[in-house]
Amino acid sequence: MLPSRLLTVFAAAGLLASVGCSDATAPNVPQASTPGTPLAPQFMAISGSIHVTGMILNEVVLTINDGLEIPLAGEPTAMLARVDGAGVEVRGFWNSNGAFQVADFVVEVVAGAPVLDGVLIALYDTEIVTEESSILGYALRLTRGDTVALTEPPAELLAHLGGRVWVAGPIDGPPTAFGIISE
Repeated sequence: MLPSRLLTVFAAAGLLASVGCSDATAPNVPQASTPGTPLAPQFMAISGSIHVTGMILNEVVLTINDGLEIPLAGEPTAMLARVDGAGVEVRGFWNSNGAFQVADFVVEVVAGAPVLDGVLIALYDTEIVTEESSILGYALRLTRGDTVALTEPPAELLAHLGGRVWVAGPIDGPPTAFGIISE
């Protein structure tokens, strides 16, 4: 073989080897068949009213304004079942079963009245609570926000100190209604 021809053969072999080792997708393989990075679930908020269906699967649904019932899933649904009929905002994402996976929620309306949703706490006269500390009053540590002082909460409400509750009534007066979300 002539040396010039040998050089051409080596050049062609090198070219074929470099094309064969390319990271490019083969022309016969559809793009959809190549593995990709899974997308993170889209986190979103939806408002509506809670309805307990009584069915084992999708026991709690969120009915939105247009009447569509969205099945809810996740641990918070047990607490949501306790506020049947309430207006809520749920935050979460759509799961692979077509249900809305609830990450958290806040109760906004009960029986047509706006409410506050939070943990009932005692306010003490000292930062570090001891046996000598005195209770100055009571408040709600809101689920999404600040702390709101309660005026003259009834004894029935105070029995749920440390629990998550909803409270209705004027800001400057005693609560007119309340309900237990979790103990």
